[in-house]
Amino acid sequence: MSLFSRLWTPPKQKFKRVIIVGTRKAGKTVALGCMDLAATIKSQTNKRFKCFIDEKTSGMCQVSSDLCRGYFPDETPPGFIYKADVYLVEEPRTPLGEQRGVKLPVCETAGEDMEKLIGPYAQEQYRKSDQLDLQNIQNLNQYICDSNGFILVGSVNRPYIPDVPSEFLESEPLSLRWDPDLNLRRILASIIRYKQETRSPKIEGIAVLLTKYDTIVDYLKIPGKNMDLYTEAGARNFVETYFRQTASVLKFYGMEKVRFFPVHVSVEKVRGPDGIVRFARHSDGRGYKIELDERRNLPMFSEQVYLNLIDWIMDTFA
Repeated sequence: MSLFSRLWTPPKQKFKRVIIVGTRKAGKTVALGCMDLAATIKSQTNKRFKCFIDEKTSGMCQVSSDLCRGYFPDETPPGFIYKADVYLVEEPRTPLGEQRGVKLPVCETAGEDMEKLIGPYAQEQYRKSDQLDLQNIQNLNQYICDSNGFILVGSVNRPYIPDVPSEFLESEPLSLRWDPDLNLRRILASIIRYKQETRSPKIEGIAVLLTKYDTIVDYLKIPGKNMDLYTEAGARNFVETYFRQTASVLKFYGMEKVRFFPVHVSVEKVRGPDGIVRFARHSDGRGYKIELDERRNLPMFSEQVYLNLIDWIMDTFA
C-alpha cells in the first residue's frame, strides 16, 4: 500500500454516480482534464473539499498535465475502455456532520461506440455474438445502469453555422455521420431505453457542456441572435437551433433538470501574411497551442464555469 493510499482512500459509502457522455471529437477528454484542474483549485481554496482520481486502465491525470504544458491531449482511439473513477468529496462542517460526495466513473469512449454496445446488451444478444467484448459490455452495464445523472459534452463548432469562418468550424471526419445532433439524439435515446428496461435509478440532473465556445463566441453574441451561451435563454436557444433533436430528448428528461455550461480552452491566434487570423500550432506538430497563464502554471480556460459545474454536481447529487 502506497503512502498516498494510506493518507486518503476512496470513501466506502455508496455515492451517487454521474456519467460523462459525448460524441467523438466533442472535447470530452479535454473537459475531464479541465474538471480535474478546477477541482484541484477548489480543494486549495476550500479546505473541506477533496478530489481524488482512481486511475484504472491508463493515466487520465496525464490530460491535465498536458494542458498545463500547452498541449491538447492526443485523440482517444475508437473502442470502449474503462478508465478511472473521479471522487468529489466534501467533509462535514462539524464532527457530527456527514461527509458528502459524488462519484464520476469515467468511461473514455465516444458516444457512438457506447450506442453500439448498449443495444446488444439490452437485448441480451451479447451471448450470441463473437464480435462484442463481453467484459466491456458488462462494464457498460454498471456504467449506465447505476447512474443518477450525466454530463453531456457537445462541441458548439461541430454543426454548420452560416457566416462563421470555416477556420473556426470543425469538419466531420469521413468515418462519422455528418450530423452531430443526430448522434447525440441516438445516444441519449439509447440510454433512455436502457435505463427503462433495467429499471435503474431515474436521472436527477443533466449538465450540458458546450465546448469550444471561444471559436464562435463573437458570432453568437451578435445583437438579435440571443445566443449568448452565458445566459440560460441564450444557451437553450442555441441548442434548440443547432441541436434540435438533442433538445427534444432533453425535454423528455425535463428541462428543469438541465443546466448549460459554456466552456473552452483558449488557443493562441496568429495573423498570417494574408491578414487572416488562424489558430497557432506547435512547431513539433502536436496540434494547436494552448494559451498559458505562466504565473499560475495553468492553461487559460473557463475556470469559473468549471467551478460552477462542480458546485452544481455537489448540490444536485451529493
